[in-house]
Amino acid sequence: MLLHVVHGAEDSFEKIIREVPASEILAKIQDGKPVEYDHVIVNGDLDLSHLSFQTNIISPIRINDSVFDGLVNFNYKNFSETIDFSGSNFTKNAGFNNSHFASC
Repeated sequence: MLLHVVHGAEDSFEKIIREVPASEILAKIQDGKPVEYDHVIVNGDLDLSHLSFQTNIISPIRINDSVFDGLVNFNYKNFSETIDFSGSNFTKNAGFNNSHFASC
């Protein structure tokens, strides 16, 4: 599904918003690959508790100007790279309890 978002006259472009399954993002994190998305809808739960054996997350994660349409569970993880959700919205609970983040 693609959504087209057209802004007022001050913006001279149209942004395409596509859906990305949370499982795609989880697979990248599990493989240690960078996660980089802009203007997407993340469908499903982004639950890192399924990676119980993996407490240290080495993937840089950047999901900007997006919508998380599911639970987000980043509890009890250590992030060694930058995590950036600038301009994004969470429609359900987002948990970051007892997580540690790298300094910028």
